[in-house]
Amino acid sequence: LGTLVEDEPTNAHAQYWLGRLLLFIYQDLDRATEHLELAVEHENDNAEYHWMLGNAYGRQAQVASIFSQLSLAGDVREQFERAVELDSNEVRYRNSLMLYYVQAPGIVGGSIERAHEQADAIYRMDPYGGHAARAFIAGAEDDPVLAEAEWKKAILVDSTRWTAFHRLGYLYLQLDRPDEAVPLFRRSVLLAPDDANSHDSLADGFFAAGQIDSALVQYRTSLTINPQFAVSAYNAGRCYEQLGMTREAVEAYNYYLQNAADGPYAETARERIEELSP
Repeated sequence: LGTLVEDEPTNAHAQYWLGRLLLFIYQDLDRATEHLELAVEHENDNAEYHWMLGNAYGRQAQVASIFSQLSLAGDVREQFERAVELDSNEVRYRNSLMLYYVQAPGIVGGSIERAHEQADAIYRMDPYGGHAARAFIAGAEDDPVLAEAEWKKAILVDSTRWTAFHRLGYLYLQLDRPDEAVPLFRRSVLLAPDDANSHDSLADGFFAAGQIDSALVQYRTSLTINPQFAVSAYNAGRCYEQLGMTREAVEAYNYYLQNAADGPYAETARERIEELSP
């Protein structure tokens, strides 16, 4: 792809795929954005290119300074809105725009009212996705009763998709109802047995319910499926600590740091290693 874009710099399709590869596989946000911007420049009426560029800007915003975040947030909104404008029937684009409206502050275009508009549009195309969108908005508005109802409606619409089981399970964990969460996470694993996240979530349910041995089995399964799913290593360390397996806990925390040195639990992992090491 690199050779191709050097030979054909106006090849929007090649610029898009190189940008996507850099974004998701190599995690090179700056270069990914550069190539995706070129894809949009050379094919401005392609909704997918705008949507992917919006995702790249969003990734950049997550690691940017507070001042840069505001500017990048506006870029994210612009790209997602353009994608929806170009292809209003694509649920992914509307869902991304809905999430933006919910999460962004008003100063950069965040709006619960606009989020509801997108959720309603999604519902007309995909009732399952519409209920999921409404559940997410309800969660953002701190309305767990409505969120629970919407996730349950999504499951009634389509019980073959694992997302609603997964999200409802975490809602129950937030509400300190782990015994209700575990069966939902079990269902997620049945529907997505090869997804590391589904096993990690079931482990979270077991951990919250005090079933540490079962939690550890699932965290280790998650890492077997995807050795780079670092959060499972961190949580396995927590299990080992509770089981009195200090050496294994240190190894798990070190493994987490090897794969996520700047991850959200990195500081805590270092503290636990220092505390547990002789």
